[in-house]
Amino acid sequence: MCLMSKSNSNDRLNPKKCDVACRHVLMEMNYPRTKWDVESFLWYLYHEGCEVFIDEYHDWYLAVRGKCIQLMANEKCAVERRQPVICAEFSDYEAKKISDLALYRFKTEKQLLKYFKEERPALFKKLMPKIRAATGN
Repeated sequence: MCLMSKSNSNDRLNPKKCDVACRHVLMEMNYPRTKWDVESFLWYLYHEGCEVFIDEYHDWYLAVRGKCIQLMANEKCAVERRQPVICAEFSDYEAKKISDLALYRFKTEKQLLKYFKEERPALFKKLMPKIRAATGN
């Protein structure tokens, strides 16, 4: 599922209007059902530039900050005429920032664990006590 409306035309992405596609790598993640899933999410958060978020459709994503190397100083795409299809999938007029897309946004271990403690207590209780203790409560 795409985070923004997909364009039905062959239009190319306008990076000036798209914070997400040209400045983040997004990977859809499985809905967390096991302690392994939660621990995997924590592992991602332990890495610089990574955050986990849940969008308005309750889909989970990993966002890795990283500006596209094809984005030139003038903010134009260097490979505009040969962009991969994934670039063109994002509509330039409905692109949004992650902060506008996210119902929940987790940048730290404590934030993610607090979410599981409050929203998914049964799954939270399956985590190792030392991990649960990281919530600070």
